[in-house]
Amino acid sequence: MTRERDTSDPSFVVLAGVLLAFGLLTSCATSTAEFTSGSFEEIEAALEVDGLEICGTTDVVWDDVGGVVAGRQYQLSSDSCADLRRNENELQVQEFDDVGDRDGALFNAMSYMTRGARFANGQLWTWGPFLLELSGPVGDDVSYRVNSALESIGAVP
Repeated sequence: MTRERDTSDPSFVVLAGVLLAFGLLTSCATSTAEFTSGSFEEIEAALEVDGLEICGTTDVVWDDVGGVVAGRQYQLSSDSCADLRRNENELQVQEFDDVGDRDGALFNAMSYMTRGARFANGQLWTWGPFLLELSGPVGDDVSYRVNSALESIGAVP
């Protein structure tokens, strides 16, 4: 008894594979904020409204990342700026000139997080032209207030 091989057109299998791959990619994609206007001053105001003190501000631009036009690093506290050595919370805010560059930097930062490099507590947001990264203890009062402040302006984690 000889079995004949089915030689019918396998295009439906290819189509199903393509649709499955597309579905997986879109469901696994990280959502990002719309690339609308925003300012450092709006971010600072939101932080202060949520009860955070900005203990220090330094201009810091990620030179090794394409599309960055400006950047600031904020030292934050929820109780007092008196003992900055004790304060480990820093918010890095980088402004981009292009949504592709901003989102590319986000995905690079996410890949660094999976390897345990640089992004200590893995808190990243996008808002307008900005990528924001909080380093320091996870789950403390400052990180809670930063989350609340950024949520209030529409930042996307």
